[in-house]
Amino acid sequence: MNAWVGILFRCLVWVGPAVIAWSPADLAFAQSSQNELAADEDSASFDTVTDLPADELVDMIGQASYAQWTDADPSSSSGSIHDHTDSSIQMMNLERRLARQESELARLQAGPSRPGKLFARYESVIVQPVQSNQTALIVQTGDEEFATVMFPWEMEHSPRVTLGYEPASNRVGWQLRYWQFDHSQSFVASEDNGIIQAGWRADVPYLVEDGDVALGVQLFEEGTFTSSVRTDVIDLEVSRNLIQPVDAFIGLRYGKFSQSYSAVTDEGSVNAITEFRGLGPVMALRLRQTLPLERLAMFGTLRGAMLYGQKDFLGHESNFGNTQHVNGIDLRSYDEGVNSFAGSLEMQVGIEYTITDHFTTFVAFEGQHHSSVGGVNPPATMEGRDGDVTGDSVLDDDLSFFGVTTGVQLQY
Repeated sequence: MNAWVGILFRCLVWVGPAVIAWSPADLAFAQSSQNELAADEDSASFDTVTDLPADELVDMIGQASYAQWTDADPSSSSGSIHDHTDSSIQMMNLERRLARQESELARLQAGPSRPGKLFARYESVIVQPVQSNQTALIVQTGDEEFATVMFPWEMEHSPRVTLGYEPASNRVGWQLRYWQFDHSQSFVASEDNGIIQAGWRADVPYLVEDGDVALGVQLFEEGTFTSSVRTDVIDLEVSRNLIQPVDAFIGLRYGKFSQSYSAVTDEGSVNAITEFRGLGPVMALRLRQTLPLERLAMFGTLRGAMLYGQKDFLGHESNFGNTQHVNGIDLRSYDEGVNSFAGSLEMQVGIEYTITDHFTTFVAFEGQHHSSVGGVNPPATMEGRDGDVTGDSVLDDDLSFFGVTTGVQLQY
């Protein structure tokens, strides 16, 4: 019995160190297996994430950017990795949001998208013509004293029609405009109404030579005087929105400006006509700004043109049958006259109200100035019966219009 106890004791002494030596290796091997298994699981999880749809991946990143890493120990290396990863994801998220905000800001600055539409506009242009020389007759008020009587022009209605297509944003549109002014002004001058003073005479001097009126009538006591103005302006323009709310127009204009004068007196009669016909480029800018009040907007338009064409003058008096042709052209034959330039400048400032999506009404102040289109009224100024007469060329005169415009527009 004692012998078997001794043998068992020797076996334990021999096997103990082997067991002790095997246990750390076995534990290390087990730990290694667990690590490899965890790595495989991590790898499988990343493969699964990358297989997600793009929108779900963005949502996961957005959620991860705001996750609280409370489980990590700040002093441990794993916590540092988590902090670094979280900062990177937050930076990506901020950059993505910044890009989205910049895109939205650019869209707001560009303004709302404007749809294209066909339109028809009718305008009642109520304006008064202003001629550089509005002389009707010259009356004598003393031995060597004279006064000029002007034509009493008033506000007159004239129609303007526009057809066109207002383009959508960043597109090209067009419009065709036609305006016609055709009016005359007449009055009677005599001793009865006091325009010609009792005991004195009046004159209509166009051309004076050696103190005598070579073209016109002199020393009359009564007469009827008429001035007529006719304009026809056609614009064909293309348009485009430059920036919200400014539109630009460019195109071609045809303009015809015709003026006539008539004096029928007890000493004879005189008639004259001048006309300019030209073609040239036209450009315009239009500003339209919506007001805080719903469907109400202010607008302003500036338009300029330069025309190249013919300018003619014809005057005739009845007493001696004298005729004066400036440029040697008889306007009754409509032959070509002297080639020359004439400029136009127009402006509108007003307010419009959109009643419905298809109907708009508006009112505006309007001014027009047409330079060097010629004049027709008597250009001479009497300063004495002994040939003291001054005057300028009828072909250098300007023609202007000032007043208001009201209108309606249908759009679809």
